[in-house]
Amino acid sequence: MSDPYYDSKRKVAENEAELDLKKSIQHLLVDVHDESLDARQPDAQRLGRVIARFASMLSVLSEQSDKLTRRIVRLTWSLAILTVALLILTGYLCYDAYSKTQRDQQQHQDFAQP
Repeated sequence: MSDPYYDSKRKVAENEAELDLKKSIQHLLVDVHDESLDARQPDAQRLGRVIARFASMLSVLSEQSDKLTRRIVRLTWSLAILTVALLILTGYLCYDAYSKTQRDQQQHQDFAQP
């Protein structure tokens, strides 16, 4: 069986965490400073609130970092595919230029012979 105190405390914590994850980094930083300056709370409680807000800020930063990392990985793969395509195209163009040069030389030699 569950304790009603812990159940209600857990719901409050889940609600605050959900709200914090929707805030901007600047807003969370202001919350950290606001919690640290709240002289109405005892030091231990104030420190706990600051740590909770700081953890929220780290979570938001982690999510943003994860999104950017996935985007960079996609861009890197796109660049790798583009590089391979350009290498193939360059190889074809080199072969085409070489074969045309060979053909022109052969025609020049055939034309020069009586």
